[in-house]
Parts: sequence; structure tokens; C-alpha cells
Amino acid sequence: MSGRRRLLVGAGFLLLGLLWLSPLARDPTGVPYQPGAQFTDLLIAHLPNAYLIQRGLALWQQVPLWNPLILSGQPLAADPLASLWYPPNWPTAIWPSPLTFNLLLWLHLVWGGVGAYRLARGEGLGRAAAFLAGAVFSGSPKLVAHVALGHVTLVYAVSWTPWVVAAWGRLGEGAAGEGDWLSRRVFAAGLTLGALFLADPRWAVPAGILAVAYSLRQAAHSHNMRTWMSPRLAARWAAVIAVAGAIAAGAAAALWLPLEEFARLSTRADLGAAQRTAMALPVGRLLGIVIPDLGGWGEWQTYMGLLPLMLATLGLMQAKRRSWFWLAAGVLALLLATARPAWFYDAVSSVIPGMRLLRVPARMVFIAGLAVAMLAARGLERLSDIWRGVTTAARSRMVLFGVALAISGLGFCLSIVAGASNAGVARAGLLVGALALGGFVVLAYGLAGKGPAAFVLGTILALVVFDLAFVDATLLTVKGVRPAMQERARLGEAMQAAGRVRIFSPSYAVPQHVAARFGLELADGVNPLQLSAYREYMSGAVGFDGEEYSVTLPPFPTGDPRAPWRTHLDLEALGVLNVGWILSDFPLHAAGLQLERTTEGVLLYRNPQVRPRVWVEHGDGQGYAPEAASLLEWTPNAIRVRAKGPGLLVLSEVEYPGWQAEVDGQRTPIEPVHGLLRGVRLGTGEHEVRFIFRPWRVFVGLGISLMTLALAVIGSRWL
Repeated sequence: MSGRRRLLVGAGFLLLGLLWLSPLARDPTGVPYQPGAQFTDLLIAHLPNAYLIQRGLALWQQVPLWNPLILSGQPLAADPLASLWYPPNWPTAIWPSPLTFNLLLWLHLVWGGVGAYRLARGEGLGRAAAFLAGAVFSGSPKLVAHVALGHVTLVYAVSWTPWVVAAWGRLGEGAAGEGDWLSRRVFAAGLTLGALFLADPRWAVPAGILAVAYSLRQAAHSHNMRTWMSPRLAARWAAVIAVAGAIAAGAAAALWLPLEEFARLSTRADLGAAQRTAMALPVGRLLGIVIPDLGGWGEWQTYMGLLPLMLATLGLMQAKRRSWFWLAAGVLALLLATARPAWFYDAVSSVIPGMRLLRVPARMVFIAGLAVAMLAARGLERLSDIWRGVTTAARSRMVLFGVALAISGLGFCLSIVAGASNAGVARAGLLVGALALGGFVVLAYGLAGKGPAAFVLGTILALVVFDLAFVDATLLTVKGVRPAMQERARLGEAMQAAGRVRIFSPSYAVPQHVAARFGLELADGVNPLQLSAYREYMSGAVGFDGEEYSVTLPPFPTGDPRAPWRTHLDLEALGVLNVGWILSDFPLHAAGLQLERTTEGVLLYRNPQVRPRVWVEHGDGQGYAPEAASLLEWTPNAIRVRAKGPGLLVLSEVEYPGWQAEVDGQRTPIEPVHGLLRGVRLGTGEHEVRFIFRPWRVFVGLGISLMTLALAVIGSRWL
């Protein structure tokens, strides 16, 4: 493709990205929300991490590897939501704002569209058909709905999917051949999958399965079956796949090596079968493939566009041999999304590494969306054959296709409008009917041989874009940056002035982006990965079921964090965690709890049993008498303390592999205290104690990733 054509294709997808995110395009500095939602993960998780990384670089001249802001501390370097090792996300650490995230989300949708375009071109489709594939994939209502939910890293990763599939497909095509170019394909396949893993490792499992299957499909298509089944070629393909997988693992080692440890120590490792399928797509939601759920929840979105679906059907009718893979991928993805039948989902989860850690099967719909995009491109390609001369049988099938469009359009218009009591459903029915009728008119016009091909194909593409843009606009609303960022800012200022102690709230009273902005440390928090030991401790200190998996701590029984629920606060246990303030949107009752004042509708309670951040417990035969120690220096990665022994120095910070202690410059073992905190034995006299976070997995993983990248650069240039 010439440079001019590349620019035109890129410009086209840039414009389409603005259409898909039209509410954001009108207010790019605002915060995207699901319509009617009070919260978004962009503010809950991603912006706070960006604030912390920026503060670490600017204030402490270090990359923070530990996150002290939520859940009394947990490893930032192992947290996929931090995107610490994903270079395209680094601008958010330089300029942490909703605008930066919005720009990156837009560019990733563009990247996904261009990737689907290249994937379709690799299958031999024309430019118009390939452009349709890119438009259908990048404008997928499910993808845009996840932008609205604030699932930043998931959108990043899904946008890499067609690039990964295309790279692994080229790997399969050349697996049985000889030549220096094969090495470049191996590096490309490994690096794209590694980049997707760094963006969001949760999506690497389904994307990796699809990529390997597509590679096998391309290898089988490149050779006749007898040749392909020979032991030599099969072994060669398996070896090439293994090398590409090793490169992917090496490129992503900076994240997966520490993540493996974090996941193993977290509540995610104990997911039961019911918890893994709790967010499976309800079977009834499959109707949404045809009738869009305007303004509906992103996890249940299944609409892929009516005309793309019809074109995909045409693609199956006209090119069965080349379409079976995408048909199988789409059907299997929908089966996995619904987790039905249960035995099938359990069998797949048992065989595929990492799948038992996934808990939202409904996201498999992304693969079905890519399958529909590729089949729709195939259908448009067949349609364009009208002007190149097609057989009578093919023309007859297209006539039947057009009649089906007309009948479905009239049927939807009449049945939905006549029977729907819900205005949103009626609007969706009218949209579907109008699109079906419009597609029939355009198809009939083309079959009659009137007008140039470019006009007919362009009209179909315009209808597809209108369809997707209309639905996408209902799935995303924007809150102005000032109202979003000023939410409970006065409360944040008040807590910042109250001194350095931790805060706990049973009602998410201090939003995490507010806490990060003002440097507040929370004992509660929202994160899919939570240390099992910490959750168990907090279940006793607060009074909730510690066995139940939840992305929030504490879990909110009604789903609304500000709705009252029955707490059983143990002020002493919370005090051990240096919790000096308990903030709530509803009244709390616990012996000794002191209500100080109300700020922005939030009740501010003081905990009289709060412990200092660091203290020494002296044994006197009658128990332990805690004595405060001096905190000399604090950063996320290092803490320096002065204390007088003998006794056990207790630092009210969560113990985790990688933390090391030095007493007067000498390495000293760390003892777990209360099964959770860090303790160090001190001898008689005054001592200086230093705690340093040096997780070997992070440094080894980063070294492996850098070596892999260097090897890829050298190999791609010289091999």
C-alpha cells in the first residue's frame, strides 16, 4: 500500500474514532460514564494510579513499585490496572487527566480499526471490504460501552487483538517454508501478543487462543492437507509457535512474573465455579445481537450492527470454505460468553492456562464481534462481484439475501412498534427496520445494474457507520471534568489537613481519585486483586463475609456503596492499621466511636484507639506496652524509622514478598505481626531501621523484557 493510501486509511479511521466517541469528541476533557452510572473505573482505578506514578517521579524521583493509597498498601508493579509496564499508557503519568486517557482510548480504537483492516487485507479482501471490517470492529458497541465503563486497559488490549491475530496468521503461513523472513514473523507474533498482555493480561487468554487457532488455520490453508499433516511440517509449526510464545512471555515478563505471585496471594486464586461464571452473558441477551440495547450496560452488550450481520450471512453463503473459521470462532465465543453448557465451559477452563482466573465470560463477545467484522467484509467483497460478473446462482442467493433484508425490516418495524411498551425498545426496532429496508433498497439498486459500484458500496458503508455511531452515542455520556474532579474535594482537603493517618469508609465516602489527588491513604478500596490475608483481617475488623469474592472492600450488599448496611466495627483492629478516621455516608454505631463533624454530607468519626504508623512493643511480663517510634522518611519504596529497643518494632504496613529490613545497616528478617504487618526485633538502645521494597520478580522480569526487546530489534534487522 502506497504512503498516500496509508494516510487516507489512517485518516479515515481517525474520523471514525471520533464518530464512535462522539459525546467525548464534543467534550474531550470530560469523563466518560455509562448512562445513569455514578462511578467509572477511569476515576476509581486508572487516574489514581497515574497520580501516584507522577507523584513518585516528581516528588521522590522514583518509580513507585508499591501502592500505599488503597487497601493499606499492595504491589503497584504487579497490578495490571496500573499499566506501569505498558509504554503507550506512560503519557498518563506525565499528564494525569481525563483528557489524556480520552486521547489514548480514541487512538486505541483507531489502532484496532487499522488492525482489522490489515487482517482483512491479509485474507485477500479488497480495500473497501477491509475498511468495512475495521469500521465494524473499532465501532463495536461493546467496545465503546467499555470505554463508558472506564475499562481503560481492557479497551487497550482488545484493540490489539486483530494485530495479534494477523501476526500469528502470517506465522502460520510461513511455518512450513524456509527463509530468513520467518524469524521476523516470529518476533512480530511474539511482540504483539506480549504488548497485548502488558495492556491487560486478562484479555491475553482469549486473544492467545484465537491467535494460535488462526495460525493453525493459515498453515492448513497454505499447504494441502497431506503435506501439512507430515510429521516434519507439523513439528516445524509447533516449534515456531513455541518460539513465538517464548518471545511473548519474555516481552511481558515485567508484568507476568510479579503478577503470578500477586494473583497467587490474592482472593482471585480462590474463585469457585459459581464466581467464575457469575457474570456470564444471560442467554436472553443474545437477542441483542439483532436488536440493540440502547443505553444498556456494557457487559451485556452484544449488538454488532444489523447490516454487518446481514453481510456476514452473505459472506457465509458465498464463501463457505474461507468463512468457516470465523463462523466457528464466533459461535464458540458466544458459547463461552454464556458459559453454556456448563460442562463445556468447565472443560475449557480446566484446559486453558489462566482461564480459571477470569470472572467475566461475557467479554468473549469481543471475539464474536471480530468474527462478524471479518465475515461482513467477506460479504461486501462478494457483493462487489456483481460489477465484475457473477454466476446466476450467486446472483440468486443475493436476491434471496435482499428479500430477507426487506422482510426483516418490515417485520421489526411492525412488531416492535406495535407491541413495545418501552420507548427505548421501540426506537431500537425502528432503527433496525429502517436499516434493513435501506440495505434492501441499496442492494436492489445494485442488482439492477444501476449506478457505479463505488456508490452502492459507499452507501452500504455509510449505513453501517450510521448504525454503529447511533447506537454508540446512546452508550456513552460525559460528565464535565470540573464536576467530576471536584466531587468531595473539600472532604479531601479536610482529611489532608487532619494529619497522616489512614482512613476507612464503609460507604466509599472518599473516592479513590480524590484520595490520590490529596495523598490520602485508605484502608478500604476497589481493586479486582486483593491480598487474601488483608481481606480476612478486614472481615473481622469491619464485619463482612471474608469468603465472598468482591472487587470492593468492603463488599456492598445492595451494590450501592452509600446504602446503609450492618457493620460490626472493631476499633482496636482498625487502629492497628493506623486508621484514625472512619468516614461514612450513613450513621455508624460502635463503642467509643467519636463523631467529630459532617463535611459534604459525610459523617467524620474519630477512632480513639488508633495506633501510630510505627511503634515498639516492649515485653514486660504483663503483655505489651506500645511506644511510638519516629518516622524519619517515607516513600512508596522505602521507609526509614528511628526507634529504641529492646522490643518488637511494628510498622503498620502490609507485609509482602520483596520488602526487606535493615537495622543499623544490617539485613534483619521481617516477622509478620497480626498475620499481616511488618515487624523487626530490636536490641537494647536506639536504632535506625530501614524498610526497602526490592521485589526480585520485578527486576528480573524487567531485565527479561528488555533483553527480549533488544533481541527482537537485532533479530528483525540482521536475521
